[in-house]
Formats: sequence, structure tokens, C-alpha cells
Amino acid sequence: MRCIATWLSVCLVGLFACGDTEPATTPDSGIITTPDAGVDLTDRMFDPDRVIEVAITMDAGDWDALRVQARSIDMLFGADCQDAPFPKPYTYFPAAVTVDGISLDQVGVRKKGFLGSLDSYKPSLKLKFGEYVADQTLSGLQRMTLNNNRQDPAFIKQCIGYAVFRDAGIPAPRCNFAHVTVNGTDLGLFAHVESVKKPFLRRHFADDEGVLYEGTLSDFRDGWTGTFEQKTNKSVPTMAAIDAMRSALTVSSAQLLDALAPILDVDEFINYWATEVLIAHWDGYANNTNNFFLYADPVTGQVHFLPWGIDGILFDANPFPDGPAPPKAVYATGFLARRLYNIGETRTKYIARLRALLDQVWDESALLAEIDRMEALVIDLAETDPFSDGVDVRAEIEKVREFVRQRRQVLTPELDNPPVWDSPMRDTFCFLDIGSISGTFSTTWGALDRDPFVAGTSDFTGTINGAALVTTQRGARAGLNAGAQNGPKDEIHVVGWRDNGKLLLLVFSMPPEQLGPGTFTLDFSTVESFLFEFDPVAMDGQIIAFLSDGTLTLTAASSTDGAAVTGSFTATLIQSPF
Repeated sequence: MRCIATWLSVCLVGLFACGDTEPATTPDSGIITTPDAGVDLTDRMFDPDRVIEVAITMDAGDWDALRVQARSIDMLFGADCQDAPFPKPYTYFPAAVTVDGISLDQVGVRKKGFLGSLDSYKPSLKLKFGEYVADQTLSGLQRMTLNNNRQDPAFIKQCIGYAVFRDAGIPAPRCNFAHVTVNGTDLGLFAHVESVKKPFLRRHFADDEGVLYEGTLSDFRDGWTGTFEQKTNKSVPTMAAIDAMRSALTVSSAQLLDALAPILDVDEFINYWATEVLIAHWDGYANNTNNFFLYADPVTGQVHFLPWGIDGILFDANPFPDGPAPPKAVYATGFLARRLYNIGETRTKYIARLRALLDQVWDESALLAEIDRMEALVIDLAETDPFSDGVDVRAEIEKVREFVRQRRQVLTPELDNPPVWDSPMRDTFCFLDIGSISGTFSTTWGALDRDPFVAGTSDFTGTINGAALVTTQRGARAGLNAGAQNGPKDEIHVVGWRDNGKLLLLVFSMPPEQLGPGTFTLDFSTVESFLFEFDPVAMDGQIIAFLSDGTLTLTAASSTDGAAVTGSFTATLIQSPF
């Protein structure tokens, strides 16, 4: 979200200048069984030297319904948004699937993703082979997880990151690549990531009958445990492991390690935590209480952290550039990491483990050779991928190489002088209603580098935190934003000067194929919209609200240069806690 704010600030500073092998055989039933208990057929499906070919054929209407299903940002609205796991809007649809020449009918296909990876043209996908035909598998796999790489312009980060976790001794999904088509349409290159389900647990633990939880904006403190989702043994709902962790973390520092010992191998967690930092997994547990699994092992009685959702790794930029730059060598937003880092004994162990990872796991030569191998394997598909329009994939891969080369030098100074972690705990991630806005606009289609006060007119009113929203000079403009963060977007900008001397900019953004007369819902999946405030003195700005529970009505709209773009809007203003 703040990446959008940074882009807009740069645009406005510039006087609105931004516009811009042979296939395996299968029985007729499609059920493939392992002929030898010592042979794992699934290993072939994760061969790192292969790009798997996946062809999906399904009813065109089903595909259109599947690809536009989306979590709405509305799920984060309201003070109770942390009380339960986030709702899933995704449903399975039947399809015929061919994987490297093996064809199965009646396979369940659904969309996947939280918010950052959502896309209606190239969605991340889950394939469930036994959704409609009991016990149906493919080369031993019950499922396939295909991630769309929307947040990885280099296309290779997930497979590198999971390999680093495994090299560090942490159970982590296997990963390779897949080329996917749907009804003959080329969707490009996907990361094929092993699903974290019971087969995964059997490969890494002596007993797979424990409870698996997924953490999504979840933590072990009051008000933050409700979003943990139980993934196994659902017939017996239980939060016992989560509650035990929460209770242990309420004791004093002097008592903490004794309280944790029965339920957590602290050294094992420190290894997991340090590996997140090593690969700069800023959106994981330690830094963002997000993208992780927790397995409550019935043999040991302890919980184990498992990595997930690591497409945003291997870059050292501050993902929240509107705030102070965080330390490089420690993430401690997660309550468990914070408590352990602020105890001298475990801080020392954490620093020592990160040093050991640099010495024993972070082999620059081997990592660079692996990057070279992956690039050679996928570059042709990556450069023609739908997400590569306007992206220099080779340059993005070179950025990954540079991260690998520099990581040791970046981390070592802070390991020699460990930083203090005393930032306040986050209060909530819920979005709160702070007012409303409505108005009209009239402009013509053209480049977004035009002066909006010349290019069009607008009129809008509203309230923010109980105060009237007063603006003076107003304008509007519309055009294609070819450099939008997640691909080209058609945008309408409605602007006005506030009485505090700051510029308000309302942005309505949609995929190019949607532009035209009609009424559109303001939400994450249809029209993304937000209110941005720019300070011309500080030459900086920020998103002050998202627009929700509203509509955008276009009485005229066309992407032909000079065509009229007119309409109206009404919405609730929702403030983000991030």
C-alpha cells in the first residue's frame, strides 16, 4: 500500500509528471499409486531441472467466474476484523487437466491468494485431483499449488528461498516451475510449490496427526490469535497450541524460557527466525506476523514454524518507505521474536545463529550458480509472461544476484553491534471508517502527465473524522498508467486543494478491459480506489483513506485519446493502520 504512496509522491513532485522428459504413464482411472514403498513418485514432480507443462481445460463461464473471485479489502474493515480467520471466497470448479502428458478429468481448480498476489487474468491456482474423484492423484500428488509470481518480477525467488530454509534444517516446501495454459490461453510462468498438507507433514514429522494452523496476520497475544486458521483435524476444533503459546508469553522475562520449554524448542525457532531475516522475508512471522504455518507435533508436544508465502524476499528495500528504515539484521514485530530478542541470553543465541547461517548456509558461489541455472531454465517463459510487460526480467534477476553478493556485508555491521528493538507494538490491522465522500468529474482521455486543473473539472464533498472536507480549486484527468505496480491500469484522478494547503488526489484504478460506461463497485477486485494527500512543502504524501462501500458511475468513458470521461462517485472512507 505504501509503495503506491511513494509512486504518487514522486509523480506529484514532478508536477504530475508520472504517466507513465517424457511423460509418465497413468492407469485409465487416472489414479497413480506408488509401486514401491521406497520410491516417492512426487519427487519427479519437483525436479528442479524441469518446467512442468500444465494445460487446464474448463467451461469458459466457470473460468471467468473463478478468475474474478477475490478477497475484498472489506474483510479488514471494522474493529472486529481480527476476531476470526479471514473468509475465503474461492470455490472449486471442474476441469480437465494435463500435466506433462498425463491427463485427468474432473479435477478441482480454484483461485488462491490473500491480497498482494490477487490477479483476475493470471490468478494463482490450487489443483485438487481428488475433489470430484475419490483418491485420484497425479504422480503421487493429491494437489498442486501454482503461484503466479505477481510480487516477484524475477520469477525465481520462491524456489531459492525455500531451498535456503531447507538448507538451514527447516521443513519447507519443495519448489520448481510450471508453464500454465487455460483453454489454450498462455498464462505464463508459475512457481510450483509443494502444498503444506498431511503428505508434507508425513515427510517431515514422525506423526502427521497433529494440528496444523495457518498464520495470516496472526500472533500470540490478546486480540491477535483469532485469525489463526486450523487446517487439519477440523472435526475437533482446538486452539490449545495457540492458547498455550499466548499464555507462556505473558510471564516475566526471567520466567519466559521455562514457560516456553514444554511447547516450543526455542533454539529451533531461533533458527527459523534467523533464516527469515537472512533471506529478508519481511512479510513473514518475525516482521509482519504473516505467511507462516504452525504445526503442533503430537509426539513432542511442541509447535514448529513452517515458512509460506515467500515471493517478496531477497530485496533489501524498506517495504514501508513512509516510516523509519528498520534494522537489517533483526525482525522483531512478532511478539515471540520481540520477547526473545529482548532477553540477553536468547538475543545472543539469535545473533550467533544468524552468523552461523551466513557461514554455513549462505554460500554465495553456490547461490549465484543456482540463480544462473534457474535463469537459463525459465528466462524465455519469464520474458513473455503477462506480468513481464514493461519489466526487464534479466535486470530483476540481476538484483537477486546483487542481494546475494551483498547480504553478508549488509548484515555483519549490525551483528557486530546488535540494534535495540523498542518500537511500539502494533495496535491493530483493522481498517476503520473515518468518513465519506461523493462527487462528480468531467475530463477527457489522455496522458496522466497533464495538469489536472487544465485537463478537467470536478466537484466533491465529504467528511473526515467528523470534520467537513473543504477544497478550493478542483480538477480531473484520465489516462493509462502503464507503470502501475501490478500491471497497466486505466485511471481517473480527481483532485482538489484543501484549506490546509495540501493537495487531495482521488484515484480510481481498473484493468484496461473494464473501462466503459456503467456503474462499478469500489473494491479491491473491481475498481481500486483511494484518497491520497500530498504536501507540496515537504514534497511527500500518503494514502489517508481507501474508498469502500461505494460505486463509480461512468456516464461516458473511452480509452480513445480526447474522448470524454465523465461520471460520479460515492463511498465510505476507510483508514488503513499500516
